[in-house]
Amino acid sequence: MPRIGLVCGGGGDVAVAFMCGCLSAIHDQTGWDPADADYVVGTSAGSIMGCAIRVGIHPPDFLRIMTDAEVTPDSAEKLSDQVLGTKHDALPPLARNALTNARLTSPGLIMSTARNPLKTNPVVLAAAALPEGRLDNSFVQNKIQHLVGDEWPEDELLITTTQMKTGRRTILSKYSRIRTEVSTAVAASCAIPSVFNPVIIDGEKYVDGGLASSTNADILLKHELDAVIILAPLSTDARVNASIAGTVRTAMRVITVAEQDRLKADGTSVLTFHPDKATINAMGLNIMDVAKRPKVAELAYSWASDLLRTDKAKPLVSMLTE
Repeated sequence: MPRIGLVCGGGGDVAVAFMCGCLSAIHDQTGWDPADADYVVGTSAGSIMGCAIRVGIHPPDFLRIMTDAEVTPDSAEKLSDQVLGTKHDALPPLARNALTNARLTSPGLIMSTARNPLKTNPVVLAAAALPEGRLDNSFVQNKIQHLVGDEWPEDELLITTTQMKTGRRTILSKYSRIRTEVSTAVAASCAIPSVFNPVIIDGEKYVDGGLASSTNADILLKHELDAVIILAPLSTDARVNASIAGTVRTAMRVITVAEQDRLKADGTSVLTFHPDKATINAMGLNIMDVAKRPKVAELAYSWASDLLRTDKAKPLVSMLTE
């Protein structure tokens, strides 16, 4: 059997909808269950998605739950409102809380960067210089506790975070040197700088795993996989004009493609699902808007289905159908 890695990128509630549509399309086209992936990488919202995959949600139910269609009883029990939220949920006043907080996220990192300016990722440095978030993101931890509890799943789940003292990406897992509950790891991966409180693990501050990359697919390089599927909700399809995609998506595409190319150069077959123009328009600017999930999931399902029928996807489709 081929060894498969699955990468779930960040991007809020609309990212979850995008990934749900893609995973259902992959299953419908190939019969592959994402729970069978040898490794699942989760970044920010993708860390929540990774937990849902590892808890064994029936693949077609990923799309159904996003579009308010009937799902299997087992999936309905696991993906409760406590996990998903509802379309009536109100978005916290993120901007007001962020702008009225004068504390810096990591003054120590700013000082060390002044001594070694070429050794720090500029995005991480910017996060360190922003006011530290004041919103409590324990609601993320509660989601994961309702979904999987605090214990790490048996199958490999790698969750990315950023350690603010050093600015370095830190990978948390069942076997990582830094020990913590999976619910705490996910909360850390989702802690957007200047919006949410950093999550404290072993006395250190950890924030969003998506600061340097919204996908972090390159962490799978050392695992000698036959194929890697990258779900990149914050990226953009190559045919989307940069003025429409925006600066962030354009930059994230460059990073994701570079990670993809490194995996390919290492002999791994890679297929990346970037949102197309219609899906990007449906996502909009408010990535936390749960009301957008049905439309985004449907468009992602259609777009992913088309991609899987192309010659570009044949090597992966062949592996998944073995």
